[in-house]
Amino acid sequence: MFRSVWFSYIQLQHLDMNLQCPTCGPIPQDTIWDGVTLAFSQKHLLPSLCPPMISHENSLRRDNVHYYSHLQWIPDQKLRKAIRKVIQGRSLVLQPDDEDDEANDSQPWVNMTERGQQDLLDRIEAIPGVQDGMSRLDKSLKDVFSAYFGIQALGAGIEPPAVYCRLLI
Repeated sequence: MFRSVWFSYIQLQHLDMNLQCPTCGPIPQDTIWDGVTLAFSQKHLLPSLCPPMISHENSLRRDNVHYYSHLQWIPDQKLRKAIRKVIQGRSLVLQPDDEDDEANDSQPWVNMTERGQQDLLDRIEAIPGVQDGMSRLDKSLKDVFSAYFGIQALGAGIEPPAVYCRLLI
């Protein structure tokens, strides 16, 4: 969907001018670029520059704008809730602090309350359902989830990177 929207947008732009400003020509005094990966030095900041999302007093106003609802990446609300349940909260990777303490039964879940243990168990039991829901949505999304949040990842002691948590949340 993103590719379709992006290339439709690009077709609307007139790029036949070699990216020259029609007013300033090929060498404008100041330029503003999309700053996703690029930035310019602070010495180039001028008081007359402002971000493009700031409304000017002469800006066109559209009061009858209606936003589309339900534009979530994962459309199924129950699946989104289950993903958050698995991902958010205490880490599901439970490993003893010290190898020698295993014999003494000094494992992290022993010191937890019964409610905390039940919460962890509920989160772990939700993993297969999330994987099934994601496989119906997109196989590669399910593969990413399984690699970092699946039962095998928990067994291997893989702590999921924060970027994958943010992506799925």
